[in-house]
Amino acid sequence: MQRSDIQIERQLHEAERLRSQGRFRDAARIYQAILKADPDHAEALYQFGVMANMAGQHALAAEVIGRAIRIAGSLGIRYLPELAPALALSGRHEEALAAFRKVTDARPNDATAHYNMGNLLNSMGRTDEAAVAFRRAAALAPDFLEAHANLGATLHLAKQYEASIAAYRRALERLPDNPDLHYNLGAVYRAIGRHAPAAACYRTALSLAPGRLEFQEKLAATLQDLAAYDEAADAFRHVMTRHPESVDANKGLAEALIGAGRPGEAAAFCDDYFDRRGYNSAIVGCKAIALGEMGEEAAALRIMDLDRLIRPCRVAAPPGYRDVMAFNAAVEEEIRAHHSLDFEPAGLATTAGFQTGELLDQPSYAIGLLAMAINGAVRGYIENLPDDPDHPFVANAPARWALNGWGVILQSQGHQRAHIHPSGWLSGVYYVRVPRSIGGPSQNGWIEFGKPPANIGCRRTHETRRVAPKAGRMLLFPSYVYHHTIPFQDSENRVSFAFDVVPLKG
Repeated sequence: MQRSDIQIERQLHEAERLRSQGRFRDAARIYQAILKADPDHAEALYQFGVMANMAGQHALAAEVIGRAIRIAGSLGIRYLPELAPALALSGRHEEALAAFRKVTDARPNDATAHYNMGNLLNSMGRTDEAAVAFRRAAALAPDFLEAHANLGATLHLAKQYEASIAAYRRALERLPDNPDLHYNLGAVYRAIGRHAPAAACYRTALSLAPGRLEFQEKLAATLQDLAAYDEAADAFRHVMTRHPESVDANKGLAEALIGAGRPGEAAAFCDDYFDRRGYNSAIVGCKAIALGEMGEEAAALRIMDLDRLIRPCRVAAPPGYRDVMAFNAAVEEEIRAHHSLDFEPAGLATTAGFQTGELLDQPSYAIGLLAMAINGAVRGYIENLPDDPDHPFVANAPARWALNGWGVILQSQGHQRAHIHPSGWLSGVYYVRVPRSIGGPSQNGWIEFGKPPANIGCRRTHETRRVAPKAGRMLLFPSYVYHHTIPFQDSENRVSFAFDVVPLKG
């Protein structure tokens, strides 16, 4: 080895040392000095690219490592494992996938390469291929926790529930003391309504990691689903000792007390919440249900006030559209085209249908016009509220608000399970497309307000209202009112745009 080569080796070692200490600028100066003397030094280019990737400069990393590979020729294959993630992180997914495939072809027993390729395929929405990659990684490295976990999670995401359960069980045979695997397995069981094994998984996860609050939260909710209301109440209280502001835990405790046949305690708890934290839609809804369960129907009906607080309104076609049907067609097209549209997204109320993520953070054209119409309808709703300043809903009408909105496409037999909107003050739905079969005496496809879900364990019948959806109609209602839709049978989809009015402070 010539003196210059020895010097470069020393420089590379020093740069690597500096890089490991996070001293990227000092390391970069060394790489730049080497490359100034020899612009085609492949190893210096590669190491400089690795450092750029670590520093979050992924596009630069991809460019520099790619050049190193071209210079190194047949030896450049050893640089591909760093090029692939750099390409992925800079948004060049197809090129990254091609690079990962070259790596796994050249190094078929490299578990990390298969695992990283699985993560990329997942991000591209190619869950079946991602599962193959994770399965290969887990087979090559049986103690590779992340590979097992991501395989189970990918199969769960793909709604291949039994395969996901099998994957987690195989992983637990080798890693029985890993709490996250037990927790994730519980999530799959809960997703398919198998609450007893879900609770068992959450208990095991908690025994292995007693400090993990999310484990306690899921156990509490699952105990409520199992109608083990006293245990659920204790579990929710445990969550609140560490997270007293959690709306989900406060709501869960109030509902568990109702289910346990202690509605008076639930009502008192809700009043205490209002004293501590002020208005919250979820807790107002619990208070109304508790009052109904106590037999104080007049007080419950005053809060719910379904006849006055559920209001329909028509939406006029915005300028540029010949009629509401043309406008609705544009809104539907934008909902269907949104990248977040997903079938039965986990944790949400949509069954046998698709739902988007948030559509109003960067609204498309027609949806932006719809948001303007919604804001106008909300202003009109607030201006015409009953003159009842002691009513909690009326007293907390916001002067300023933000809108959250999402699209829902229900197929035949599709419906929304009973739910509320805890983050909103007012909620609503605009009907974009309604099949002709909806609206008859069967009331299939209608929306029903006021009926609490079964897991609250109500013993009394609560007053309800059903409303027929009509294309071009908007319904506004308090966010605390439980609502669900009736399944329908039709080859045509039922398309709607749902939204929340979220108060802004100040």
